[in-house]
Amino acid sequence: MRAVFCIFCLLACCCVNAIASDNFTFRNVRWGMSVDEVKASEEVPPVKDMAAAVGILMYSDYLLNKKADLTYMFDKSRRLESAMYSVKSDDASKRSRENFDKYYKKVKETLIEKYGNSPALGDKEVDSFKEVLVWMSGDTQIKLVLAIAEKIYVNVQYSSKASWKGTEKLHKEAAKQKL
Repeated sequence: MRAVFCIFCLLACCCVNAIASDNFTFRNVRWGMSVDEVKASEEVPPVKDMAAAVGILMYSDYLLNKKADLTYMFDKSRRLESAMYSVKSDDASKRSRENFDKYYKKVKETLIEKYGNSPALGDKEVDSFKEVLVWMSGDTQIKLVLAIAEKIYVNVQYSSKASWKGTEKLHKEAAKQKL
């Protein structure tokens, strides 16, 4: 009887750990979490807490050994719908461009290693965006953007399916109105 009880406890612990640790869509969060749940998932308080006003929490973090802004974005009901790492240069000088080009390639290689080749692989010159790559993983869209303006930005954005489907719908509606 004692052996059966021990086996039951072991199985119960394994199941609880599997349920508690699975289905994170980004870091230690899942799409649809509340602002408080996201705050609890981070080890430090946010650098900027604009969740009540505009649905944004900002943290300072690192992405492949470079200081990055980490931003969590929430929908109108204050449920998590996207998150983004943003690494920016001090300027857009030739030296910064060379350094960020190397860094961008490192981030791109890391994402390709994790998610495979992007269907949008290749330079996509659109306004100040030098390249935009997109991957899908479960209910998450991952977007890598290299943007050059007065500074150089490498952004990695993770969005819930509901978020990018909503954005896609808005773009289609805006296109119809232009016709």
